[in-house]
Amino acid sequence: MGAMPGPRCVSLSSPLEAEDYMASKLQSTWAGGILPGSQALVVVPSRSVREGLVQALLQRRTAWLGVEVRTLQGVAYSVLQQAGSAFRSGEPLFPVVVSRVAQAFQERYGFLQLLSPVERVQPLAATVRDLLDAGFSPDHLEAACELIDAEVKDALGERATALLQVAAAVDGALRTNGVFRRNDALSLATHLLKTRGASLWPARPLLVYGFADVTGVAADFLEALLATTDGELVLVQPPDPIDRQRGAGEAFLSRLLRRVPGVESKGSKGPSPLSQLSLWEAPELEAEIRWVAEDIKKQIAAGVKPERIGVVARSLEPYALAIRQCFSALGVPFSAYQPAPTPPPVLARMRALVGLAAEGLEAPVSRLLSTIPRGDGKTRALASTLLRLSGAVGARTVGQLVERAPGLLQEQANAALFGEWPASEASAWLSQLQTVLVSLGDAPSAAEFGERLRALAALCDPGGEAAGVLADAVPAVSESVGNLSLSRRELCFLLGEELRQRLSLPLGGNGGGVAVLSAMEARFRTFERLYLVGLQRDIFPRVPREDPLLPDHVRQKLAVLLPDIPLAERGASEERYLFGLLLASAPSVWLSWPAHDPDGRPLARSPFVDELVVAYPELAVQRIPGRQTLVWGDSFRPAPAGEWAVYAGLHEDAKAWRAAFQLALEKASATVAETVGFSPGKLTEARQRVLREWDPPPWEARERALSPYLGFLGPSPWVEETTSLWAVTSMEAYAQCPWKTFVERVLRLQNLYAGESEGTDLTPRLLGDVVHGVLERILKAHLQEQKRRQGEGESGQVSPLQWPSQREFIGILKEVTSDRLRRVGVVYPGLMLALFAAAQPFLAVARRLLVEGELGNVVASEGSGWIETGPGSPQWHFRFDAAVQKDGVPVLLDFKTGSPEPYVEKKTDLAARVRRGELLQGAVYATATGSIGCYVFLQPDWDKGRVFPITDSPVLRKAVVTTFQAFFTRARWGVFFPRLFDPVAGKEPDACERCQVRLACSRGESGARRRLKRWGETAPTGGPVAELAWRHWWLPKEN
Repeated sequence: MGAMPGPRCVSLSSPLEAEDYMASKLQSTWAGGILPGSQALVVVPSRSVREGLVQALLQRRTAWLGVEVRTLQGVAYSVLQQAGSAFRSGEPLFPVVVSRVAQAFQERYGFLQLLSPVERVQPLAATVRDLLDAGFSPDHLEAACELIDAEVKDALGERATALLQVAAAVDGALRTNGVFRRNDALSLATHLLKTRGASLWPARPLLVYGFADVTGVAADFLEALLATTDGELVLVQPPDPIDRQRGAGEAFLSRLLRRVPGVESKGSKGPSPLSQLSLWEAPELEAEIRWVAEDIKKQIAAGVKPERIGVVARSLEPYALAIRQCFSALGVPFSAYQPAPTPPPVLARMRALVGLAAEGLEAPVSRLLSTIPRGDGKTRALASTLLRLSGAVGARTVGQLVERAPGLLQEQANAALFGEWPASEASAWLSQLQTVLVSLGDAPSAAEFGERLRALAALCDPGGEAAGVLADAVPAVSESVGNLSLSRRELCFLLGEELRQRLSLPLGGNGGGVAVLSAMEARFRTFERLYLVGLQRDIFPRVPREDPLLPDHVRQKLAVLLPDIPLAERGASEERYLFGLLLASAPSVWLSWPAHDPDGRPLARSPFVDELVVAYPELAVQRIPGRQTLVWGDSFRPAPAGEWAVYAGLHEDAKAWRAAFQLALEKASATVAETVGFSPGKLTEARQRVLREWDPPPWEARERALSPYLGFLGPSPWVEETTSLWAVTSMEAYAQCPWKTFVERVLRLQNLYAGESEGTDLTPRLLGDVVHGVLERILKAHLQEQKRRQGEGESGQVSPLQWPSQREFIGILKEVTSDRLRRVGVVYPGLMLALFAAAQPFLAVARRLLVEGELGNVVASEGSGWIETGPGSPQWHFRFDAAVQKDGVPVLLDFKTGSPEPYVEKKTDLAARVRRGELLQGAVYATATGSIGCYVFLQPDWDKGRVFPITDSPVLRKAVVTTFQAFFTRARWGVFFPRLFDPVAGKEPDACERCQVRLACSRGESGARRRLKRWGETAPTGGPVAELAWRHWWLPKEN
């Protein structure tokens, strides 16, 4: 069978024409039949182009006997196989070899110290890969270094020389250790073709398609392959979208065209883009993808096969989540090569496990906790125990945890501190963890390291999922390592990369449906309809980014020796070529872009779009509606039942809402029945009743009726039995927001996530806790010393406070700070230092006030008491920070670390403020002692008076009794509405923003806020409960 006749290189104007040309060429050449062993070969650069070409050929003919479509890499492996050459790819080991070589050079070149660790070597490896792919070898080193010495000066020249030496050493190390990269297969296959020629690779019909720019090594192999088989290179040179008399990005093809002697142009310029383009501007990204999905459904309904539709973005990363959600919701079948935007939970745990193995006992405790799945009760108990233990013993690392925790666990007093896990089991588990982590450091081989890693996985994940994943991944790593001896960190690096490839889930599909591709994956693919999305400035065209280690002007000097070295400046022509190629890939092309980012900031569209609009004024830009606009013009947009339920709710269509909500539940009926225990119909009916009570239509009379959903609960005996409610601090909170008091004090609910920031943030609450704790320690030590002296017969008079020495004070502050952080369960050394420093100015103010006698002599610390306010009322309990004696008069103190302004800035008289629920603590101190209660402000920057005294008086007593009786009556009758609106300030209270139980509140519900506001503006009707609630609503106006 002879070679295919015709020129060595042919150029066409679009991928569609190229496919027609190749189909015609293949069909006419073998019309007479195929001889065994003489199959025609089509060589393409990637899997994506291969699948697209196969699909296009099958569109034209159902069977192509004797035609093989293979990637360039696959052809190289075939050549090696024909030659009997054993080639084992060691591509995963490349970063490890680069890391080792960089470590050998780091003493000579200091900048390599930051890049040499295997976890951070990727930028350096990318630069070395560029040099080697361009054909650089140790033979080039001397000449390249001379070029750099002559042309590039100072530190940049030294860095370039270092990189060249590293690249030469890496090439030598790869060959010495028998490690081959993918491109090494191309180099070896090129050598075999040039030396053994036809005897190794018999002549066969050959077409090469899908190449536009190739590295030096790949170009060498293509040149040798074409020369050996007398094949034909099929190029695509699309016309420029603006100036169709020239090619798009012509300079981009120049490097490949240098390899072929002559090019015959067979392509037409194609139709004007006006006949195939539609331009769309969306308000934001999600609306853009939603509109694309709806148009695809129309195309499919019109008979277009999903596989002939493409959705392409320059980079899929910003669009991946929106595509997955919108396409799945609207039933659009699709497939994508790229992984899903969010990794599966098992991958995150496996990464943490590999990180734990790499760092060993030096790993942070958080890494250990991240390896444990939150599944059954056993693993939850394990994670909870380790978290509490690490906080209790102040452990930052796993080594500190296994060293300190056993001693604490042996103390019987701590047996109940650490949850459901028995102390003996916890100690044994920590001992096993230490043994396994130590053993990982001396594993003799990759296989043995894998066995010990599986033992670690079994400890952290008793369910066995992690061990099962490792059972598949470890053999693959062992095979790639071969006989090389690698360190623990190097093995963990390789295993981490292997796990990432194995466990990353695809964005969607398994090859069928609409093709969702990046622009690079879509090159040379063809479609009946193409959706090119995300045409934003700096996204498409992409901004060229030079290599920071080896910038373009240095690479240009090396181009004398390495003409195929990659240059960022070629990026502009590549982007234009890519845009023109995509426009020529389908008879119907859609271009769209978002006008705003997720935060509402305006986005500029691509310069490519601007050029099109200027060149073709009649090319109109159409507007895409927002996601929530489900009725567009006279038609209804396709949407899931849940979205129609939201739409109906926003339009107050109760009937439509019920139908849509029930339909949405029916689609998940199995889950609903299992988790909730109600049928969709019953659940919809119940939800509708709740909504009518929660947010009734304005025209219904019950809009102003008191509702339990808004905190009007009615009398209940268990409210009276809630003893924590009858504390002075509870009534202060009740005055500010009854609902918050109900949730925290009556229901005893708490936000599980509210305290998380206290482990990593210096919150006012944490700071105040430390200051109060230190003062308590100092005052109690003083009182104990005073009591000791009195017992020894010394004077019984109260003595002035003796502040501890600076050394003792620092010790107390450190202990209290550590203790308070330990209670939060998270130990962060930076926070401890910050908290230690932040507390000292407050304590310096307290020292001056207490030691210099401005407050009086201390007689008690951290005490409690109670008052009564009349028959039928409970005893009201209170606590005080300290009691002092000033001129023979007892005074109770409340230390404040927050802002003093809420206490002292208001002009209203004291009794009115007490009736509003303000200053209750100080007022109770005064009435309980019959003397004075004081707020003591420790804020260092405050200069308007440190002490705010409240003196007992008949007027104050009457105000206290009246206030507590009123609050008690209102709480007993179930008045616990949320303070969603301040009738004095005319807005939501500032406290709502930082409320820790706001997730259990109707805050943010405009209907609830409107209903409460209208109710408060109307005179109360409906009996005594309404009167009580209405008065509490207007409490901020009490005077």
